[in-house]
Amino acid sequence: MIDINQLVYIVFILMLFGSIAYNIASKWKIPRIAIILILGLFCGITGILNRNWFYNFGSNGLGENAIFPLGTFVEFILIIVLFFGGFSVDIKSLKGILRPGILLATLGAFIVAFIVATMLNIVFPSIFGGITALIMGSLIAPNDPIAVTSTQNTFNLNPKADTISKFESGLDDTMVTTLIILICIPIAFSFESNQSFVLSSIIINSIIDFMWYTVSAILIGSIIGYFFFFIYIHIQNKEVRMLANVILPFFTFVVATLKNPVTGMPISSGFVSVFVAGFIFGRRILKNENEYRSIYKIWNYLFKYCEISSFMILGALVQPSSFLVVLIPAIAITLTIIFITRPLELGICTFKTDLTFKYKAYIGYIGLKGLDPAVLALAAFNQLKNLSNDYIKGIEYLIPLTFTVILLITIIQSIILREFIFKNKKEDNVLYCPYDSEPIPVPQEILTAFK
Repeated sequence: MIDINQLVYIVFILMLFGSIAYNIASKWKIPRIAIILILGLFCGITGILNRNWFYNFGSNGLGENAIFPLGTFVEFILIIVLFFGGFSVDIKSLKGILRPGILLATLGAFIVAFIVATMLNIVFPSIFGGITALIMGSLIAPNDPIAVTSTQNTFNLNPKADTISKFESGLDDTMVTTLIILICIPIAFSFESNQSFVLSSIIINSIIDFMWYTVSAILIGSIIGYFFFFIYIHIQNKEVRMLANVILPFFTFVVATLKNPVTGMPISSGFVSVFVAGFIFGRRILKNENEYRSIYKIWNYLFKYCEISSFMILGALVQPSSFLVVLIPAIAITLTIIFITRPLELGICTFKTDLTFKYKAYIGYIGLKGLDPAVLALAAFNQLKNLSNDYIKGIEYLIPLTFTVILLITIIQSIILREFIFKNKKEDNVLYCPYDSEPIPVPQEILTAFK
């Protein structure tokens, strides 16, 4: 049963500390998600926000003592963010970015997952089993669309780099879901029940499933995006048009995640469908610039509330008492991602692009992590916590390790972004980038958005 008073209190705290974070980030020129995350951590430590309101860490699993289930909350947040990400893609920067964007979301995610898993197996063989290590690598592979969009909206830099980052963060969740749900968890249960299995068969089936989820998501998102645009332009009442616009991403997600009656699995990837629907709908509406701007403002406001809520709650969910237990492997994973996997996947996936080193670095360090891997960690732990085979050894560290890595990556990469990429001198209506000989003109609304 939802306690309305408690819910109002949570919303008030989120908005209050979110406003503080916006002001601090604007003054210090730090990506604001880092400040929001730290303030959320403070609220969790002091008890201002109780993590059991969002997730019950007891033996009974998800949501019994929660005001609302965390998984549902995250789905709601990601639907809004991914739709806004697709809707706001710069059409002029699309040429030449689809290949690197899709490669980073697929091949790049594989590279991160397997290198992190290999590192954990080699460096910490007594702590982590093979499946646990692969799950951990998969969890931390995707970039968070909220973090990416947040940083992009604060500074107006290279449009191609922005668009590549949006495509990567919009598509890579499907790859991670494939690795964890369709490969790692079935293998873990097969080991537990001593069933024989053929790894190549599982991998082939998973690749087929991934291709199906991706292709079907693109088709579903495109069809619904066009359909809603057709409805939108024939609605005369302005309020009804806006209502149709708000319903679009949620309708898309529901259709894409309908269950297959035979397998019981979703028929497609809901998040990819939402991103595609936002992209298609936005490209069609863009023909009327004033209409596009009014819709953009609505989703931009919704995005800011999602940003505050997700990272405040993520910070509140972190348990400082578990830091020392997982600190060394968390540091090892963080350094591996920042200095090995990210440069490697960028070098491979953006090899034949005209992006300069500066903008490749921008794509690399804007790749912050967020609430979705944390929720996937909770879900994976709940499914595997009662298994006892050696392949999932260390599964009890999965949740604190994921939270700690997210915290470290967010703080460290935010500092890197500030010091080496976004440390700009502002003068009148111009942002100066230390790597450019010419000033970059920026729309006035970007400079005044957070005053």
